[in-house]
Amino acid sequence: MNVLPVPVALLTTSVHGRWHGAIVQPTFCPTSRPPLMLVCLHRGTTIGTMIGQSHRFTLSFLGQQQGFLVERFSRPRPAGAASFAGLQTRTDVTGSPYLADAAAVARCRLLRTQSIGDHVLICGEVLASEVGQVEPLLYRAGSFWVTARL
Repeated sequence: MNVLPVPVALLTTSVHGRWHGAIVQPTFCPTSRPPLMLVCLHRGTTIGTMIGQSHRFTLSFLGQQQGFLVERFSRPRPAGAASFAGLQTRTDVTGSPYLADAAAVARCRLLRTQSIGDHVLICGEVLASEVGQVEPLLYRAGSFWVTARL
């Protein structure tokens, strides 16, 4: 299925002021009431555990110039603000960080998790969203792609 283009996002959450993030390829659920986002994570990940504790998460959809973040946030590392050093971040009312210069941002409330094999599907209701000023980064067939307006 990697032939289909998908957005690339930084999934973030915060528990007791401790930030964590991971790169994901989120999916929009075809419902508008409520608007939903789906994310699939390996079972037992730090961020999955933290989302289960906070019941909140934020998706910062990467812009075309933010591909370098994929390597930074794809490796295992301890939770904490150090991973976000040098990035333009803001925090929402729950304390979760997000990228100030993202292509788009979706702030979500955890609705449900479902174990599927060695993964966990996370379903969240979009509470707020905003569109940035940059074009999104896409991933398709093992490569990153940029978009252009027609």
